[in-house]
Amino acid sequence: MDIKTEKKLPPLTIEEWEKKSKPYYLTIKNIMDMKENKNHKILHIDRNFYDLADTNTMGISKASYIFRNNYTSVYTKSNNIKGTTKWIFDDGDTRTEETQWHVDLGHVWYPLQNGYVPLEDEQGIFEIGKYAGKHWTELPKNTYLGWRGPCILLKDVNSLGDIIN
Repeated sequence: MDIKTEKKLPPLTIEEWEKKSKPYYLTIKNIMDMKENKNHKILHIDRNFYDLADTNTMGISKASYIFRNNYTSVYTKSNNIKGTTKWIFDDGDTRTEETQWHVDLGHVWYPLQNGYVPLEDEQGIFEIGKYAGKHWTELPKNTYLGWRGPCILLKDVNSLGDIIN
């Protein structure tokens, strides 16, 4: 009888988990490879990520439990990178809208406008950089997409290891 043993990953702090999650960040290529009309549950690692994570539960917990109050959504691809996003809020409310991807410009995350990186920041705070005015199809396929920051598929959240507080 061959008994397989699952190797348990050591628990991570939330900060370690976030750093380790980078290979799971969704890219233009990932979105392009998704099947149309299929739902994809997503965890958003945005600017409120640490504010919403459960830092009060002491000990070791599944990452999905620690991030249960963080922003999540269900993305349904229609074609290319277009689709709809159904936002799921921690109070049970939902809102569905056309997906508005933000792109990682290396120094700032910025929303695409009609599929284009804007020529300049509306508020004049950020330099857009070398991708200013480019259509998403002109960006490298490994460019990260998200909402105010990166996102990963919810199914991958626990594969990085448990969280220790």
